[in-house]
Amino acid sequence: TLCCRSRSGLRLMEESKRVEMKTSGGRFQIA
Repeated sequence: TLCCRSRSGLRLMEESKRVEMKTSGGRFQIA
């Protein structure tokens, strides 16, 4: 899971699934 506190977080959640595969921990911050 990622740290998202805004409506944009919902979009990051979908893209996070793709990044999670690239990242081993799945922890990234996108401002």
